[in-house]
Amino acid sequence: MLFGSPPHMHDKPFPVYKAFTDWITDTRALSGLKLVVETLRATGYEQRTIGLVGFKSAGPYASNIFSREQYQFLLKELPAAQFVEATPIVEKIRTIKSLEEIEMLKRSGEISRLKVDAMIRMAKPESRNANSSPKW
Repeated sequence: MLFGSPPHMHDKPFPVYKAFTDWITDTRALSGLKLVVETLRATGYEQRTIGLVGFKSAGPYASNIFSREQYQFLLKELPAAQFVEATPIVEKIRTIKSLEEIEMLKRSGEISRLKVDAMIRMAKPESRNANSSPKW
């Protein structure tokens, strides 16, 4: 079960989490931890191991999406559950690419190179007086 995306973006314009994996079969909009706890209890997960993904290892985008207060709320509401940091697992899975994805990455690199080459061709030296201001 995956809780992700705010309600107004969940499964719109298409079910992104289900569209690209076959191991995620149940997705829910993330509209607060109270609903998450209720759903986990209703589905029998209140005594299971629950992975929390917080993008801790996502390079320049590193942040912890769970505040201390939110984590304390989960511990209080689900005292028999075991919470584990699952970010590294998900990050590792994200690095696995299909042949189609690899081809798209190659093509995007080719397009980017064409853009850089066009910028280089269009660049022209401009003589400016050291005291003049830029012309933008």
